[in-house]
Amino acid sequence: MEFVKGASSASIPTQTDKQMEAGRKEARRKEEELSSRDQDCRYEPRERQWLAALERAITQDRATKSSHAQVKSDMLKPQKVRDDATDRADEEREKSELEQASKMFLQQQMDGLRRGEEEARKAGMLVDSGGPVKLNTSFAAAAPTTKAVASGDALGFSVDDKEDEALTPD
Repeated sequence: MEFVKGASSASIPTQTDKQMEAGRKEARRKEEELSSRDQDCRYEPRERQWLAALERAITQDRATKSSHAQVKSDMLKPQKVRDDATDRADEEREKSELEQASKMFLQQQMDGLRRGEEEARKAGMLVDSGGPVKLNTSFAAAAPTTKAVASGDALGFSVDDKEDEALTPD
């Protein structure tokens, strides 16, 4: 039998279990870090694309809102002009209706006055529609009234007043 030569002292591990565990943990950490970098390298372009698409969508939404606001204001301008025109037309129509109603009212008033005049003429109260009414007066009937006025008794003055006597020529 032959003896196997013993291993040299260099092949005997000089590290303790704790040191070996620390080395394994460090290797695992490096491996996870490399894996994480690799994963980041794969996901980073996707995230950039997603963020770029999101920014484009936000920009497009803002542009759409801006254009809608512009279109709305452009559409409201003619509406305001049209509203002003319809308001003016409505005012003119109301004005003409009021004038027509006023004319009709005045016409009814004139018709009522004419009917009243005709009824008065038929009743004998009006002789001529445009001229003054002529009255018959008699001078004979007026003479007795002037006689009564000439007498001082009818007026209620007394002859005894000194002032009246001084003013009257006897």
